Amino acid sequence: MALKVSHLVHLLSSNVPLVVNIFKVLNCTKIVSVKFSNKFQLLNLSLKTILPLLFALLTTITHISGTLNWLRTQRLTTTQPPLPTWKYVLVAYPGFLYGIITIGLLHVERVRKETVTLLNASVETELQLIQEGGTGRVQWYFVAFSAIISSTFISLPCAVSFMTFFQPCMPPALTSTMILNCKDWSHDGEAGLVFKLLLGIYEFYAWIVIIGTVGIGVYIALLYPVEVKLLILDYIEAKERQIKAQTTSRPHLYKYRVLQLISTYHNNAWCQPSVPVSEWCRCVRNGVTLYLDNFV
Repeated sequence: MALKVSHLVHLLSSNVPLVVNIFKVLNCTKIVSVKFSNKFQLLNLSLKTILPLLFALLTTITHISGTLNWLRTQRLTTTQPPLPTWKYVLVAYPGFLYGIITIGLLHVERVRKETVTLLNASVETELQLIQEGGTGRVQWYFVAFSAIISSTFISLPCAVSFMTFFQPCMPPALTSTMILNCKDWSHDGEAGLVFKLLLGIYEFYAWIVIIGTVGIGVYIALLYPVEVKLLILDYIEAKERQIKAQTTSRPHLYKYRVLQLISTYHNNAWCQPSVPVSEWCRCVRNGVTLYLDNFV
């Protein structure tokens, strides 16, 4: 790579610094055994590199177990008056979300080689386009999405952590479905200060894993390659306008082959069952949002 990424740190027409920095933030828990040093690199699998992933999977599976335990308890016990349906939805949805994140973590680990190939090809192509005089651009929605992810990565885990500390019996806290003897959602479960503090830290970590997994999958591995594809198409279109119609030599069309390769890498990284699971999650999320908005 002739043009180093460090040369683009202050270059507003490049997506690379934005993508690299967002990746480093989202992967601060090391849930993906990939690092960036001039290019994306696979880490050798060892206990040190695989332990963060195992702990993240343990966290998600524990929360799923908590949700199933709560649903089982409600089925075996009779409460008067019966719990409203929206409470079942509010408890079940976090469990469903943790299930999706579990699948996502396993999928990312399964296709990490393909993902690294995709990202390196995208970065390399964008840098080459800039070197060859291509019109660099950073779409406003791409910057806005990065700002949303960055703010959510801190604000949402903090909000859940604080809520868990003061209301340990309210979903999505793990103790709302297991461990504590919660009489209702406003009860503190007779938890001590130290226990609530540790629980708040644990929930903060759990939601960092959620945001990190979603952000890496959607923003880094899905949207960024699409942006690079659009840059290639703009480059080809600009070159076509510059040459005369009767000219038969079109050396810039090799970029079309690069576009095909990146598309192939993209499909390899987003192989089954990633797309169906993502769409299923999106449909359930929209349905839950509409239900709670109309009936709560």
